[in-house]
Amino acid sequence: NFGQFEDALDKLEGMEKVVRELLALDDLQAALRERILSIAETIKESLQMLENEVDRDDREDIPALLDWENLAWTIVSDEPTAAVRAFRARASREVHENYIYKEYHFPKCYSTSPLPPESHLMACTVTIPPDPEFGFHIQDSVSTTINESDTAETLVRTVYLKKNVVVGGDRTPSTHVLKALGTEEYMDGTRPLWEYDFIRTHIRHQKKIHLILVRRPQMPTDHYPTSSIVYEKMTSTEDAEKVLLELDFPRYSIAQTQWSAMEYIPFKELHHSYRVRVCGVDNLTKRSAPNFDGPSCDIFVRTFLYYGGTIIPNSAWQSHKCDASSSARWMQWLEHEEGGPNIWIDDLPRATRVAFFLYSRVSSDDKDKLLAWTCMNLIDECGQLEAGVKMRNMWRSTERQQTSQTQTWIYRSATRTNEAWKKGDEPVILSIEFEKFALPVVAPWTEAYQPPDEREVGQMVAWKSISGKIRSQIKAICGKDPLHVMSDDEKGMLWKYRHHLISDPSHLPKVLLCVNWQSHHHVHEMHRLLAKWKQPKAPILALELLDIYYHDYEVREYAVKCLTFIPDSELQLFLLQLVQILKFEPYHDSSLCRFLIRRAIQNPYQVGHHFFWHLKAEVVSSDHAERYAVIMEEYLYHVGKHVMELRKQNTLCKKLQRIAETVQASVGKYKLSEEKTESEMKRDFDRLNINFCNTVPGGKFQMVLDPRIECTSVIVDTCRVFSSKKKPLKVSFRNADPLGKDIPIIFKNGDDLRQDILTLQLLKIMDKIWLSEKLDMRLLPYNCVATGITMNGEGAGMIQLVESSDTTSSIQTRFGGSLGALKETTLNDYLKHHNPTEASYSRAQENFVQSCAGYCVATYILGIGDRHNGNIMLTKDGHLFHIDFGHFLGNFKSKMGIKRERCPFVFTPEMAYILGGKKYKKHELFDRFKITCSNAFNAIRKHGSMFITLFSLMVSAGMPELESLSDVEYLRDRLLGEKSNNEAENVFQKEIKNSLKSTSRQLDNLFHNLKHNK
Repeated sequence: NFGQFEDALDKLEGMEKVVRELLALDDLQAALRERILSIAETIKESLQMLENEVDRDDREDIPALLDWENLAWTIVSDEPTAAVRAFRARASREVHENYIYKEYHFPKCYSTSPLPPESHLMACTVTIPPDPEFGFHIQDSVSTTINESDTAETLVRTVYLKKNVVVGGDRTPSTHVLKALGTEEYMDGTRPLWEYDFIRTHIRHQKKIHLILVRRPQMPTDHYPTSSIVYEKMTSTEDAEKVLLELDFPRYSIAQTQWSAMEYIPFKELHHSYRVRVCGVDNLTKRSAPNFDGPSCDIFVRTFLYYGGTIIPNSAWQSHKCDASSSARWMQWLEHEEGGPNIWIDDLPRATRVAFFLYSRVSSDDKDKLLAWTCMNLIDECGQLEAGVKMRNMWRSTERQQTSQTQTWIYRSATRTNEAWKKGDEPVILSIEFEKFALPVVAPWTEAYQPPDEREVGQMVAWKSISGKIRSQIKAICGKDPLHVMSDDEKGMLWKYRHHLISDPSHLPKVLLCVNWQSHHHVHEMHRLLAKWKQPKAPILALELLDIYYHDYEVREYAVKCLTFIPDSELQLFLLQLVQILKFEPYHDSSLCRFLIRRAIQNPYQVGHHFFWHLKAEVVSSDHAERYAVIMEEYLYHVGKHVMELRKQNTLCKKLQRIAETVQASVGKYKLSEEKTESEMKRDFDRLNINFCNTVPGGKFQMVLDPRIECTSVIVDTCRVFSSKKKPLKVSFRNADPLGKDIPIIFKNGDDLRQDILTLQLLKIMDKIWLSEKLDMRLLPYNCVATGITMNGEGAGMIQLVESSDTTSSIQTRFGGSLGALKETTLNDYLKHHNPTEASYSRAQENFVQSCAGYCVATYILGIGDRHNGNIMLTKDGHLFHIDFGHFLGNFKSKMGIKRERCPFVFTPEMAYILGGKKYKKHELFDRFKITCSNAFNAIRKHGSMFITLFSLMVSAGMPELESLSDVEYLRDRLLGEKSNNEAENVFQKEIKNSLKSTSRQLDNLFHNLKHNK
């Protein structure tokens, strides 16, 4: 049984520890050492057998992927929460079969990414495997060129023509299709080849296109069954009826309906003042609230109502203080003071939330200490106003929350009660009571439109009557970035002239912030304008409308409607933020949630795969685990065959993580030599091939980094351990396509890769912007996926390894010796070594000019820190690129109080040397570099608001260097939004000069080389 297994494992691990300690003794006799080594091998084999038992998972694919048992927030299938039941009830009504993906045997991926301006003709090779029926008796190939109008069908005809294939009868171009070399990606029909992602990616990076002519794959008869029937059985009839009630209940007015005929009270007709009763707290201890000072302090509760990012006026109340105890009681109704302004329930927006904060105060101290908090929706999942006594498990306050001057962090916090605790670690329990009424109070999603009273909202002002000064002020206000907090006067001005702003989509977020959401007239007026507002040309610009500040149902529906037209390739790029935005929705079910699930099911290769791994990264967080778990559940139960592939990927990641943990223990805990550590690692990879790769269904598995790439095994001899702190592994996989290249990746265990993922996403977006502006900066933003967490709660993940590249550190050492970091010629010597002809060296210089300028601008804007020669790389053909983005937004490293990074980006004399040798300052390439930097910088500045929005939406992810909107102010400052293009250009040119003058970067590189390149 499991208890015996744990005992055996503990004993074996204890024995292994003793053996390791004995081996560390210097005076150990050789014979005894050999005997101990033999025992160690036996122990290791026993441990491996036990670990294999742990690895063996007999669960079905979906339960294994959901892994309820190991969630921070346990979802008990037979006792789900009301929120889970409501979500499943809605999901069971969705007809998922209408949009399920049916081309797993023949996946096609399209792209709309912009291309370099010089893209006209591309070289293309088509490999022809043997096919005697068509006269192809041996493997052959055809070389040709393709342009933007060529289709798969025309290219197949070209192959037929060059190989003298006579078309007729069964010999038609539709018999064959084109497959991308090394990936499971197909092209056919009359769609232009340049619309396929594989082709477009190769054009973008100026790589030769290699395709394979294959017979059209047949749809398999053994479909992987969907589990929708199982999912429907998880939903009770009662739950489904409650959701029907919420969506379809009859609408009536109290004034026109007899009491006996009423089933509920309409929310917007309950003209009653809001109040709430604070009853007490239980389980208040030092363990449940580490800030708690014990009986020597007083405790009290503060509460307020809030909507989006605004506290509802006059709703902030505080209980009286009482003596602290583990079970304190107040039994106090909190409401408006006598004679003070009332808070009428019918004036409250439907998405109103209520927050509760438990504070303590020591009589000798004048400061209040935040102990715990909780917040909840005023309207529950079934559309009913909360009523009666509620018990809420409170969340412990964090250090950041305790030191915050305001409670604005609550706007992005979970509305769920805290169930993320283990036995012996129970949270503080808050008892509160809401008023009960004779009938349930029910709120529909939207109210029927009623023409607003012009006296309340203001009449339309003729544009001709607006002075030039006012027009300039309106333009200036609308041009402010998303971090700008408008004054009441600014809000009043935009609202007054709102009718003249509907033609510009970028003005909508600002106008929405001017609405008085407690006024029915204002709300109906805004909904009227929203129906007329011009939609953005770029759907992704609607992302800002999904931030926490825009909580109105109609507004969020409008934003999701805008996203409907976004292509899959672009949707994939912005999934990172969209998955975060799910936290801002009032309930588990939302139009955004349904949109993402639908698009993920429709295209599992370009959307669904990435959607799953983003959900997987978030489901481990305690405060939002339930929401992400039920969304993942709905997706997995309806996506079909993709589940099987995800199961294989997930299993592989777990095994890689275990090997990485063993390597870390070998180096850190047991002090094994590098040689011994690598030897044991390779033996573990041999076992991985035997126990997983050789037994996996279908004999192959998809890569987590790109599901279009399939592999069969690990190439053990090429695997190695990197020397950096967390001992990442280089792992090479054998491509399932016999003509395809092997796939090298880096697996990291113990590093939070979320900042890397965000930075790489932003680099990809910058690259697209530059290409759309006819600037080819030749960036190489590689792929990165977070795959799980360690036992210590640290991150783990997989990173694409860019081939034919070296760190500038290794280049300096190889071409300049131990003092190579101080020499100017090392990088240039490297490029000349790999590009011996004048033409190839010239191309390498061109690549270097563009890529170096691109990364200088990008790292400057994003404030990328910890830049040294170990994480700046150079390819053999001249592309410079950066890796490891663990520090951004100006979090630069320092040592002993001294700043190691004194310049905002890396541009050293050895880099400048490539642009013209010793006299680079007078060379045309250096001038072009400076001009390119200026153009690239100003191109990004035009889209500054979008980058601020993308960062702002990630605040809720809880990254250590992005915890509040104040962190995003660094980005705003770098974008120089108040300056003209010429002024911004001058600022950047000064930074180039400062970088070239600085010697600290070269000294830092020297010390890094001496430490790591021994």
